[in-house]
Amino acid sequence: MAYQIAKVRSQIGFERASALNKLIFGSEFHEGPEAGNVIWLATDIDGEAVGFASVRPTVDHPEAAFLSRAGVLSGHRRRGLHQRLLKVRENYCEGRFDYIWTYTAHWNLGSANNIIRAGYLLFDPWWSIENTFYFKKELSWARE
Repeated sequence: MAYQIAKVRSQIGFERASALNKLIFGSEFHEGPEAGNVIWLATDIDGEAVGFASVRPTVDHPEAAFLSRAGVLSGHRRRGLHQRLLKVRENYCEGRFDYIWTYTAHWNLGSANNIIRAGYLLFDPWWSIENTFYFKKELSWARE
């Protein structure tokens, strides 16, 4: 199945991402563009929203971006969409940040494996939350 991924540029797009967040995770998506989040929406061939992802600057480290949310509806998983949502956010961060940080719950092994496949390394921040894996990736332009 073919998917389109586009940056959210309207309140309606944010509301679509928020509705997906509620369907996938059971909670509201509170961190919109006003919080510095940049959000992407993945749609199927019929234009239905099937996934979303966001990135924002970290609070205390201006050189690092934080992949704050990502979700794909269960019927659209295992088709490479999560990896594409990772890549679109990495491309956005290239030249803007030196590092990307992200996390996943310890039970979410599919996401953890996708993040590892994308070249992220596990790390243990002092502010970690129990039962959570944290990942960090140095961006290529920062290594030059």
